[in-house]
Amino acid sequence: MARQFPTMKRVLIDERNVIMARRIDAAASRVPSLVAVVGDGHVEGIVRLLGRDDMRVVRLKELMGRPAEREGRVEGNAQATFHFEHPGR
Repeated sequence: MARQFPTMKRVLIDERNVIMARRIDAAASRVPSLVAVVGDGHVEGIVRLLGRDDMRVVRLKELMGRPAEREGRVEGNAQATFHFEHPGR
């Protein structure tokens, strides 16, 4: 999609990733741990924007008892959880 429709990708994926990453980061500063559920197309971008090494991504297929089809991107629905340990809590 990015090559064919760069503006659409920027608006539907990239700009939304920035907004969601900011909201996740803000929420993480208020609570000791956090679970965020996002669409599969947003996982990689949000992880990159947050730039944290204390996150764990869990795909919906893994939760349903089916192993991921391959390393990296799994097509279809996904759930990502971002676990933050806020300093001082």
